[in-house]
Amino acid sequence: MRIDLHAVANSRTTERKSSADVPLDAGLPARPSSSSSAEAGSRFPASDAPLANDLVESAPSLPEGRRGAVISLLTGLMADGERMDRYIASLKTAIDDRGTESASIDRFHRFHEAQTTISQITAEGFSRLDDERLAALAVSPRALKALYEHLEAPETLSGDWLMDAMMAAHGDRPELRKLDEHAKATIARLSQEGATGD
Repeated sequence: MRIDLHAVANSRTTERKSSADVPLDAGLPARPSSSSSAEAGSRFPASDAPLANDLVESAPSLPEGRRGAVISLLTGLMADGERMDRYIASLKTAIDDRGTESASIDRFHRFHEAQTTISQITAEGFSRLDDERLAALAVSPRALKALYEHLEAPETLSGDWLMDAMMAAHGDRPELRKLDEHAKATIARLSQEGATGD
C-alpha cells in the first residue's frame, strides 16, 4: 500500500476514525480511542513539549544522547492519537518560536526512500531507523499524521511493536485486555490446529 504523505497532510477532511467506525470481528472493541488515555492513568509524560523543542533546536540532527527518548516518543505517538495531537501542537509552536519556515524543518518527505522507511516502521517500529530519518520524522507533522493514519487503517498489518505500544498506553482499559486475550487465544488455537493438521 502506497502512502501519499502530501495528500494526507494537506487534506482537511482526513480525520482519524473513532473506535465506533472500525468494525472488528467477534464484536471485539476497536483500537482504543485516544481520549481515554488520561482517564486510564496514562503512563506518558505530561508533556512532550520539551523534547519537541530539543528536536527543533537540533534539526536536522537528533539531540545528543536522546535517540532512545525519540524512539520512545514516536512509538508512543503511534499508539495514542491524543498524545500525537498534543505533540504536533507543541512541535508547531517550537517551529514558530524558532522563527523557522516549517518547510525547512519538515523534510521527511524529501527522502527518496520515504515509502521504504514507512514500510520498515510498519513492520518493525522505529529502532532500526538511522538518526537522520528519526530526526526528520520527529519534526515532521505531515509525516507523523500520515504514518498514524496508515497504521490505524484496518488493512494495515503492523508488527507486534504497535500492539505492545498500545498495551503500554492503554493497558488499563478492559476492552484492550479483552482484545489481547482474544488475540492470544486465537494464536494458540491456530498454532494447535497447525500442529495437529486440522
